[in-house]
Amino acid sequence: MLLTNLANRVQPIIRYDVGDRVLIKPGHCGCGNPAPALLVEGRTSDVLTFPAADGNGHVDVPPLAFGSTLDRTPGVGLFQIVQAAPTRLSVRLLPAPGADAGEVQEAALKGIGEVLTGLGLAHVTVEPAGEPPRQTAGGKFRVVVPLPAAQAMRPNPGGPLDQGS
Repeated sequence: MLLTNLANRVQPIIRYDVGDRVLIKPGHCGCGNPAPALLVEGRTSDVLTFPAADGNGHVDVPPLAFGSTLDRTPGVGLFQIVQAAPTRLSVRLLPAPGADAGEVQEAALKGIGEVLTGLGLAHVTVEPAGEPPRQTAGGKFRVVVPLPAAQAMRPNPGGPLDQGS
């Protein structure tokens, strides 16, 4: 959803992406307002969704769970976590200047694994991406890049859930 704020006459915000998903409701608002009515589904942009270990339901993980861990990991300059499959994360790292890339990668992957295990997601694999973090086509940097919702919980003919192999 994009918002526009023209109340600030000095520097109006022309576009602001809040990361929320909205649906236009059929018809008008029940309050009598003739404007289109919206149903706000909530923030969906950067939450990673994993199938639960027992195959029943899913577990949502906000980016802060990983960010707070990697922000405390010595030598991490910049990172990006990409959900490559329903149960597989690929970690893009840019070590800080002077840091040993191998040590930084090992510590980062271990920290992410500990976060996942603490959330009951020990079945999720974490691997190095072998490339630095990337910006979007619009020049924005996303700390986490989730799978589209349709792929996140896709059934697998070989097992109860696609394990990303």
